[in-house]
Amino acid sequence: MIEFAPTCLRASVAAAKVQHPYPGHGEIPRGDRANVDAGRLWTLLFGLRGQDLDIRVARLTAHEVRLASYGARGRLKDGEVLRVLARLFDLGQGRSQAALAFDAFIMSGGLREFHHGAEQHVGTCGPSSGLEAVLAASRPIKGLATAFKKTGERLVEWLKRPTAARLGTEVREALTIVLLSDGELPTTVQREGPAAVLLMVRTYLDSNAQAAWFRAYLSHGGAVGWALGDPVLTEIVQEFQQPNDQSSFWKLVDPAARDAVSDWLKETDLHLLLGDAERVKFWKRFLRELDHTEVSQDRNAVFIVFPKWYACQFKQSGVATYCFPISDLREMKRLSGTSLVQAARTWNPLGRYEHRGFLWRSRAEWEVRRVMRESSR
Repeated sequence: MIEFAPTCLRASVAAAKVQHPYPGHGEIPRGDRANVDAGRLWTLLFGLRGQDLDIRVARLTAHEVRLASYGARGRLKDGEVLRVLARLFDLGQGRSQAALAFDAFIMSGGLREFHHGAEQHVGTCGPSSGLEAVLAASRPIKGLATAFKKTGERLVEWLKRPTAARLGTEVREALTIVLLSDGELPTTVQREGPAAVLLMVRTYLDSNAQAAWFRAYLSHGGAVGWALGDPVLTEIVQEFQQPNDQSSFWKLVDPAARDAVSDWLKETDLHLLLGDAERVKFWKRFLRELDHTEVSQDRNAVFIVFPKWYACQFKQSGVATYCFPISDLREMKRLSGTSLVQAARTWNPLGRYEHRGFLWRSRAEWEVRRVMRESSR
């Protein structure tokens, strides 16, 4: 918890500040020496409470203030760091550190001690930055997300803006986590693209949070829209395998989303193995009934496999598509070349159709559905 000094200490604090006026200029150069000095100063400040902390903060030299600010960067998730910084800004020792106050205001959830410095920072950024939303929001990080979203830019582009480039790493992380939240997920994916969002997930979320986010991504499938080769779905399948009832990950996924992933995988296989967009479009109407897709030994034919039968679809134009009982699949998979074509033509098929003429789709669908009905008896 952040502690605050009693009001009666203001007189002694004011006297100490007069003796050590704050010039507000200069920067601490990065390096081992600065890291060591900042570490020692912070170790000292961490050990102080109440009046002792206030007196020591009030007596900080201008160099020590800059050193304390330098050491605070990247540590604003630490409640102890925020406790000390709150006293530093409340006692007027951080007047030249407005950017740090802005970050601390966000990371502390809007502590009043950082508000004046944050307000100064927003003023220097100008009204076009939209950062006023941070000061007005009940949760400053949500206000920052609002300011960002109003630009319509992708996050990587917005963070290059002068007003955003000075944000600390922990603020960037907090903003990214907000944008990855369930309520923001669809719009974030649409704005950033699945590949960029996947990188955010892998960078900023731990393993449990990643699994939860992946399940949320699946539940938003209709709103997000999954293209072939979707990098997030590809990553999910690689890590958690295909949807199944035994996986602890998939057990927590909505059944409708699991079916949608299975359909996506089947469609992906059709595109990879069959290639022809027109034929793929035809077979897509049977995705829910389809079990899987395999390719022949010579890769000149594709076996579209259903639970009780399969279709032998040749890639070569002018060759009909033949339907056979599932019991014939193992033997047919051993064939290739002319032997496979000859077998398809001479074995006793359950049905056949030709990819020819303007009405081939309607004739083919009628034949496939007939085979499905008869095979289910």
